[in-house]
Amino acid sequence: KAHVLRHFSSYGYQAEDVSSQELGYDVEVKDKKGAVLLRVCTRGVAVGVQMQGLSKKEQASATGEKLWRLIVVADPLSGAAKHTIYKSNEIQQVLPAN
Repeated sequence: KAHVLRHFSSYGYQAEDVSSQELGYDVEVKDKKGAVLLRVCTRGVAVGVQMQGLSKKEQASATGEKLWRLIVVADPLSGAAKHTIYKSNEIQQVLPAN
């Protein structure tokens, strides 16, 4: 989540970690006026490690929330972390089947 929070904050957006609220996403991104732009579920992936699938709440949020996105961060613990953003209709490309 830290990479995603830094990424959006660096563009002047308000990025808040809301994962403790178990809403089906981890980060809420707002513009300077406070309007919600994205609701982001995050996953980190490292070489040789299988990515975790979505929880039931995340699946429900992915199908019912138009602002929901999945951000997959490659090598999240390295200084060279990179991310890719997926819409809910694209997640089957990257997540293991549950």
